[in-house]
Amino acid sequence: NFAGSQYVTVPDHAALDMTDDLTLSTWVYMNSANTNNGIIYKGSLASSQGVYSLIVGNGSISKVLFRLNGSISEDSGQLTSATTLSAATWYHVIATYSKSLGKMRIYINGVLDGENSYSTSISTDANNLYLGCYYSSSFCLNGRMDQIKVYNFALSPSEVLVDANAGS
Repeated sequence: NFAGSQYVTVPDHAALDMTDDLTLSTWVYMNSANTNNGIIYKGSLASSQGVYSLIVGNGSISKVLFRLNGSISEDSGQLTSATTLSAATWYHVIATYSKSLGKMRIYINGVLDGENSYSTSISTDANNLYLGCYYSSSFCLNGRMDQIKVYNFALSPSEVLVDANAGS
């Protein structure tokens, strides 16, 4: 349970340095509309976009953003969901990246919600992984997360559906 100023720090480890494939998965519940609030983020909390991140934000709209290599440009390492998340509702959110397929994808509740082409290796760094925050300690989630998972492979669409249904 995050109150907009709390987060969990996972110390850096080589296992968190994915370069070719990645899946970020969680259930998320927002207490109120969130803009630019972290869900899962690997990078510095010193005004950095990090090497990979899953956030809720897009100006004043609560959309899911999946970012790789610090990108803030759509179709160049950033993917934005089509769905706007509502407060007081649980959502299962998965972001996948496969360098070999050249695809970034966002799934909401097991359904593909956005896809971009991208085929650049994910950068690595020595920063921590943060749950519930990104960019700086001012961008923390006001809500809850459950069943947080980080994989070093991209789940297939059928695996995404299994994962979403397992926790519903």
